[in-house]
Amino acid sequence: MKGVRKCMAIVWILCLQLVAHGQAQNTYADFTSTINKLYTATDTELEGTWKQLVSDKRIPLTCEDSVAFLYHGHAASVAWVGDFNAWGYDKQFANKGKQIRKTDYWILRTSVPKDARLDYKILVDDRQWLLDPSNVACQWSGVGGGSLNSELRMPYWRRDSLTSSRITASPRGQLQKDI
Repeated sequence: MKGVRKCMAIVWILCLQLVAHGQAQNTYADFTSTINKLYTATDTELEGTWKQLVSDKRIPLTCEDSVAFLYHGHAASVAWVGDFNAWGYDKQFANKGKQIRKTDYWILRTSVPKDARLDYKILVDDRQWLLDPSNVACQWSGVGGGSLNSELRMPYWRRDSLTSSRITASPRGQLQKDI
């Protein structure tokens, strides 16, 4: 039980660091330019662009209500499954990624509300469920006993003030036991 609590604490620290740091706001022109660069770049340029996006913590790439999920890895198929498509039950949502040329880079462009905060996982070859290896933001899910999911925060998402701790609150509470 202590190991689970330690893991959850680390996850929360990473999530809080992301909130404090924030993701860069892009114009739609920057967003589409970056995506076009992925499609038209040489293999070397593609790798450089990918490394820069990972370094800048910009995966998934977002702007307004647009999102580009990106994945790098050997696969026959890649799909994104999460809150945005009822974890695969919404068959109307096109969640299959497109391979960029004949490389190991995959992309899925879609639209979600610009203030959404959504959980997701990557489904590789219709059998392997992965946390997004290029996205450090994650959220502990309470569904089905709980599991760690990757987290998509759209540009206009804001933390609810009711969930923020207040230093001035007195007396401070203390959790004694999980129920």
